[in-house]
Formats: sequence, structure tokens, C-alpha cells
Amino acid sequence: MKDAFDFTALSTFLTCRRKYDFRINKGYVNKQELKPLQFGNAIHNALDSWYVDKNVEKAVDIFKNNFTENLEIDDKRTNKMGEWIVKNYDKQYADQPWELVKSEMTFSIPLAPEFTFVGRIDKIISWNNCMWVVDHKTTSALGASYFNMAEPNMQFAGYAYAAKKLGYDIKGVIVDAILVAKGLLPSDGAAGTRKNPNLTPFARYDVYYKEEHFKEWKDTVTRIQGDIKGCEGNEGLWYPNFQSCTHFGECTYRQVCKEDQAI
Repeated sequence: MKDAFDFTALSTFLTCRRKYDFRINKGYVNKQELKPLQFGNAIHNALDSWYVDKNVEKAVDIFKNNFTENLEIDDKRTNKMGEWIVKNYDKQYADQPWELVKSEMTFSIPLAPEFTFVGRIDKIISWNNCMWVVDHKTTSALGASYFNMAEPNMQFAGYAYAAKKLGYDIKGVIVDAILVAKGLLPSDGAAGTRKNPNLTPFARYDVYYKEEHFKEWKDTVTRIQGDIKGCEGNEGLWYPNFQSCTHFGECTYRQVCKEDQAI
């Protein structure tokens, strides 16, 4: 039985218990990494380097070394798009008053005698002598309502809770959003004026946390972990949530669910 849970496991269970069984228990994954995930990871790796030495050319090379474009599958997430994002992120935030404290920090925090919360925090920074968790997010829809997802948010609250438990006096989480959209690039794909100047390529949102938020988060996550344990101890309780099959697109396990199997 599983006793260490990350945000992916918790959120997958809440979305669909059968999806949790497929992904977390059985280990069913796509043979080929999805392009949005690969692109986002490559941007993360590039920014990890940039925050250390502000060397934008080095960061661009790291992006390209971690991403392989395939225009037939995804003509939006390309090498030119990644390079544009990294270079313009540098222009946007080169003079920000932040000091990097930690980058890509893994954690393992006991929540109860039998449960542990594990994960990895993008960054911890110091801003005017205050500590913040920073979480980078790439998105194809950075509109006015995008940051509605920031609070309440189980992932962000969990990262702040973990950082707090590790001894950092965290004030909250800064969501560092990066838009991925064709209109960002100039018509010729080179550096310069955006093809669609109305798009906002970068935006940030800060979420403050108090002790009552952490208490609610811990109580909630502990109960979710208990529900997962209950399913593990009673074979056959991994029932599906059919409402999530086409929520925000198509579940990657929808075709598996369509196969003959016991429900």
C-alpha cells in the first residue's frame, strides 16, 4: 500500500479513482511524452539555469536540449516559441528585486504516522526580506480569469506548507505564469514586436497563507490519503468518474476505459 503521496496522486484520485488506479497503481503512461508537458519541463529547466546566472543564451540552449519539436503534432510549441519565451522573460524580469534561495527543492513531509506528502518546489526566493515559493506555469490561455485557479489551490498551499515545515518563513506563493500562443511570435519568428500585441505573455499572482489555511490543507489531504487507503484495502473500489472523461479535453485514459473490463 502507498504511504507517500504527491500532488499528482492526490489530484488524480480526486478527479477519477479509476484514473488513479491506472496511472499511480498500474503505472500506465503514454509511450510518448505529451508535447505540452515536455515543453513546460524544458522551460522550467531553462529558467532554473537563468535564475542562477542570468545567462539567457545558456538558458536557451538548455531549453533546446530538453525539447524536441514536432510540427505535425504541435505547431504551437516549437523551438522558436521556447527561445522567444526565454529571451523575453529575461527582458521582463532581469531587474526584479528577487534573491534566489532554493531551486528545485524536493521534500518529504510526514502528515500523520502512516502518511507522507512528497514533492518538489520550483523555487524559494527572498523579496524584501520575505520568503516566497515561486511556481512556474506555462499555459495556452492567460486571460483575465486564469488566476482564479490560484486560490484555493491544493498544490500551492501544499508547497507553502512543506516549505514552512522545512524552516522557511514563507509568506505565500507567487504564481509565475507564462503564455504559450502563436500570436506571441513576430511574423518572421525572430525577436521583435509580437504578432498580436494584445496578448499578455507574462503575468504573476501572489497568494498569502495563514496558519488556518495550513490547518485546513493538512486536514483535507490527510482525509484524501485515508480515502485512498480505503480503496487499496477493498479491491474493486476504483470506480470511474465518467464526468471527467471529456473535462477540459479528453482524458488520456478514455480509450482504456472503453475496452472491455470489470467496473
